[in-house]
Amino acid sequence: MSAFVGTKEHLEVIQLQEMIKSLFPEPAYFCERKPDKIEPFKLEPFKPGFPQDFAPEGQIFNQQRELRWKKTRKGFSVLLLSLDEPQTHTLNKLKNNWKTEDLNWKTEDRNAHIYRQSETRFPKGVHALSAEIDQNNFPLGQRYFQDADTATIHFIALTLIKPL
Repeated sequence: MSAFVGTKEHLEVIQLQEMIKSLFPEPAYFCERKPDKIEPFKLEPFKPGFPQDFAPEGQIFNQQRELRWKKTRKGFSVLLLSLDEPQTHTLNKLKNNWKTEDLNWKTEDRNAHIYRQSETRFPKGVHALSAEIDQNNFPLGQRYFQDADTATIHFIALTLIKPL
């Protein structure tokens, strides 16, 4: 099974909402990125009726895929990193509009680690559901998207390795 990596540009808010709704059945989690502040990573459960006012940058993920968005002057740009081949789910009807790299994608899941508050590296602490996540029982992992022919890692996506 080959993974899927694709981008889209110039999406309106309603298109982004529809994409999230169709690609991310529950359970899924999202977080916002704030370019002007460095804060602890806040993880929130995705709920139907996602807010109209999207953060300028953010991501939503589950065990199968991650979608990142960034607001530009012409709408939202998105990056989709998925374990599924496009013909196996909703991407089939969306595939025609995705810009993709014709690479032989290989994925590898690894445990994620966070740094102590005293470290100068990021991320520093992760909060979920208004409570700090136990660093010894960390539920998130990282999925590496790698070109199987050159062994180059192009993307690292968040994934759930156990329920929150």
